Amino acid sequence: MWNQFLAVAAICGPLFAQSVGAPEVQIFLEPAGADLVREVPPQFLFRTGDRVRFCVTPAEQGFLYVVLYGSANEIRVLYPVSDSVASPAPANIYEPQWIPDRRWFRFDDVGGVEVVYIVWASERVPSLDRAISHAAGVLAPSDFATMLEVADPRTAHTSPAKLRLRRIDLTHR
Repeated sequence: MWNQFLAVAAICGPLFAQSVGAPEVQIFLEPAGADLVREVPPQFLFRTGDRVRFCVTPAEQGFLYVVLYGSANEIRVLYPVSDSVASPAPANIYEPQWIPDRRWFRFDDVGGVEVVYIVWASERVPSLDRAISHAAGVLAPSDFATMLEVADPRTAHTSPAKLRLRRIDLTHR
């Protein structure tokens, strides 16, 4: 659903946070056929060919992942990718991090809602790391369900890892 392209530089700072401890996220757009980069809100209507990048500022030291629940019902880990130096490298507290780091995600010609989860974890998440090691980054539906359960503060889960999710619904036509 997403293709990666080379990036241009932009300034990064916090836009909003979902809850205490959740990473702050900004969304940057490079419209199809234009060289203009600008910040957009999550409810922006994207078009085929538009490119986006996220600037994520974690409120705690930990690991960052990006998981896509695509309009075609596929679940994939978009970040980090298997060719990264470390999968993933620790993210420093309050240090903005570009995702992807040097490229862009690109909307293809299949319209719909792309649900993106910015995942912060206190330690590496084995199911996400396993998905990264696969060529397509495919995440098993059961692992996705477990990720959501562990991150839900209403669930008494025994996992030693803490997870914080930021859900972003991106609509494109």
